[in-house]
Amino acid sequence: QQTRTMIAKTLQSSYSRDDLALQDVSKYENYIIFFFPDLHKFVQGRITPAIGIDVMKIIYPPWLAEQCPELRYMYTLNEWRNKGAGHNYTAGEITSITLRNPTLIPMQILGILVGFTGALWLLLRTKNAPSENNSKSKDVSKTTTTITQAEHWTQKLYWPMSFFWFAMMNATSFFAHSIFEPHSPSFKFWVKLDVICTGLSSLNLSFGCLCALLWEKSSRRKDRFLYNALNEKCLTINICLFSVFIKIGLNSWAWQAETLYMLNIVIASVFGLMTFLKRLQRNGTSFKEKFFITASISSAAIFPIAIHMDIGSCLIFGDLRLGTLQVAFFACDMAFFFIFCWIWAVQQIL
Repeated sequence: QQTRTMIAKTLQSSYSRDDLALQDVSKYENYIIFFFPDLHKFVQGRITPAIGIDVMKIIYPPWLAEQCPELRYMYTLNEWRNKGAGHNYTAGEITSITLRNPTLIPMQILGILVGFTGALWLLLRTKNAPSENNSKSKDVSKTTTTITQAEHWTQKLYWPMSFFWFAMMNATSFFAHSIFEPHSPSFKFWVKLDVICTGLSSLNLSFGCLCALLWEKSSRRKDRFLYNALNEKCLTINICLFSVFIKIGLNSWAWQAETLYMLNIVIASVFGLMTFLKRLQRNGTSFKEKFFITASISSAAIFPIAIHMDIGSCLIFGDLRLGTLQVAFFACDMAFFFIFCWIWAVQQIL
C-alpha cells in the first residue's frame, strides 16, 4: 500500500493526468505516425499518388484499429486525494496506471538485461585487454588460437557503448510505449530519448564493425591508419556523437526521427552484414563463431518482417499481444544477444 501511494504521489507531482495512458482507445493511430511523421507524410503525399496504391492501408488496414486496438492493462494504485485550500477535489487525481502494450514489457526488460550485461562485460574486457603492439610483435604461428589473440577489434570501446545505448533504448521505450499517452508532452519527450539512444547504439555498432573490417585489411597502410584513428579517437567520437544527437534529438527538425533512427539502423545493418560475411569467408573461423553469426543474422532478419505482425496477431489472437512492437523488440534482443555471444566466441571465452 505504501509503495502504491508513493507511486501515485510521484506521478501526481511530476506529470499531468492527461500524459498518462487512459482506458479510452478510440483515437489511436499506428505507431509510424507517432515515430516517423515525415516518412508517413512522404508516403501518403508522394508514393501513394505515384503508384496508385495506399501503402499505409496495406500495412495498417482500417479494420485493424477497430477490431484490435492497442492492448492495455489497468494497474490500480492506492487512492490519493490532493487536499488544499480547505477543500477536497478529485480533478486530476491519479488512482490507477494503465500500462500500454503490457506484453511488450518482458521484451524491454530482456533488452535492458542483455544491454547492460553486454556493456559491463565488454567494458571490463576492454580495460583488461593486452597491448596491440605486444601482440603484434610476437613471432607466433597462424593457428586459430593466436589469430584470436590478435582480434583486438573486439576490445574497442564501440562495442560496450553500443550495448549500453541498446539498454537505454529499451529503458526509455518503456515510458514511450507503455506509460504515457500518445501525443502528450511526456510521450513526445520519451520518444525523442528513445530515438537518440537507438541512433547512438546503431552508430557505435557500425564503428565496431568497421574496426573489424579494417583489422582484416590492416596490412595496407591506408586501412591501418584509419583503424588506428578510430581506435585512438573512440571516446572523442562518442562524446561528439552524443552532443550532436542531443542537439538534434531534443529540438524540432525535419526528418528528425527518420535520420537519427531509421538511417542509422540501415547503416548498422549494412556494416554488420559486411562484417559477418567477411568472417564467414575467413579461414580458421570456428564453428561456434559461425553459429552465432548465423543466429544473429537470422534474428535481425525478423525485424523487417515484424511490420506485418499486427495483422497476424489480430487474426490469430484477436488482439495485439504479439504484434509488430513485441516481435521487433524480441528480434533486436536476440540479435544483440548473439552479437555478444559472437564476440565472446572470438575471444575464446566460451
